[in-house]
Amino acid sequence: MSDAYRSACATGRRLWSALLPAQAPIDEGVDLGFLSERFELTGGAIRNCSVCAAVLAADEGVPVGMVHLVRAVALEFSKLGRLTLEADFDRFHELVRTP
Repeated sequence: MSDAYRSACATGRRLWSALLPAQAPIDEGVDLGFLSERFELTGGAIRNCSVCAAVLAADEGVPVGMVHLVRAVALEFSKLGRLTLEADFDRFHELVRTP
């Protein structure tokens, strides 16, 4: 793993942490490392995903969890014209597949 990759992941983790809405409860199972390592997103896209995930969770009346975050990433990918590849979403790919 290169120093540049490690630096990008650390920056991504900080962005995810900083951009999750402060008033939104966050499930303790949220893996910001997974999000920052798997998804190459700009700060603006991470903000969009964070807000979307908070809305999805609030609609269900539950804390923001990985299910909400990966679904939000999939929605953002769709807006950007990107595919939701199993290789990117790993164990969460089933959550974003279209039935």
